[in-house]
Amino acid sequence: MDKVMTVIPSRVLKIGIINDDLSPISQLLGIPLRASKITGDTKGNGNNPLTSFMMLITDLDDPNWGKVLAEWDGEIGDVMFVRDDGKELGRDIGEWAQFAMSWVYYIFRKARRSGTRKAKQRAIKLVTLENVKESEGTSPRQFSF
Repeated sequence: MDKVMTVIPSRVLKIGIINDDLSPISQLLGIPLRASKITGDTKGNGNNPLTSFMMLITDLDDPNWGKVLAEWDGEIGDVMFVRDDGKELGRDIGEWAQFAMSWVYYIFRKARRSGTRKAKQRAIKLVTLENVKESEGTSPRQFSF
């Protein structure tokens, strides 16, 4: 979980942020998070897959449903997440990001392959906080679409 981090706001003022997008996966989990790319004097460069998978497209009408939003794919570097409701984030973000990378991406990809809206809707319904907890040590391969 080394690429998912919380940044103290005073530090952000010194280094700057770009983008300010709501994470679609966090919205499905019921705890909307804003993600901002950090610029300036940071130690992280390169890929950040944990963040990228929190930014999967969940709009059923989008032809790129289930794929990472273009601006969050590839070499995005360090990222700051904050809760959209202003409450403390806590350490759960690491679990959510791991769930998005290991479970959500897999079930979304499977649903995309099926080509049906119903499969996509079913995949979206599986993105819950309860499934985050239950996903530890299990495989998403049990789901068929």
